[in-house]
Amino acid sequence: MKNLLMALVVGSFALIMAPAHADPIGGPTNIDCLATNCFGSLITLEYDAITATNYHITLTIDSSTYTGLSTDWIQAVAIKPAAGTTATGSLLSTTAPGTWTFLLGGQANGCTGTINGFLCASDGTSAVVGSIYEWVFDVNVSNPSLWSLALFQASVKVNYDGIDKPNGLQTSAEITLQNGGGGPNEIPEPHTLALLGLGLLGLMFVRRRRTQ
Repeated sequence: MKNLLMALVVGSFALIMAPAHADPIGGPTNIDCLATNCFGSLITLEYDAITATNYHITLTIDSSTYTGLSTDWIQAVAIKPAAGTTATGSLLSTTAPGTWTFLLGGQANGCTGTINGFLCASDGTSAVVGSIYEWVFDVNVSNPSLWSLALFQASVKVNYDGIDKPNGLQTSAEITLQNGGGGPNEIPEPHTLALLGLGLLGLMFVRRRRTQ
């Protein structure tokens, strides 16, 4: 019985740190995104908990179905992890070519350094469309409890530049975060799991006292 309770406790706290993802938007069928906003690219977010307030957030843009010119490039990307949450951090890594510069704030034809809650990265002309690119942000948040909700709106911004686009094409869209690796509510919310874990620890303590 003791081993079973311990396994349940360990499993509960492991699930608290389970990754979360956002359902993709855009793509050739314009999932949850206007054709005039996502421009055919498929955009996803993945959240990996490092600590209770620190996350690695991966922004993936599949531009293989981009509807603009094949010579266009991704000049800047930005994410807002959650509405109402102040975030700080840095760009941890990217698979996009070029030299990417990080700046807190949103983007509008490049990183602006304004618009609270956004994290932005920009480059010159290197990330030509037609490939799948990833940007991994190291993010510290002020209120991670918002991310335990089954449905809430994060935001993404993408700037596409080109020889015919001096001001770029601007994607600015909301993207809905889900719990776990599948659809909404596939795993219990983190605070529910925490209560379950504490309850199981309490049961173990009571059982030990009775056997002494």
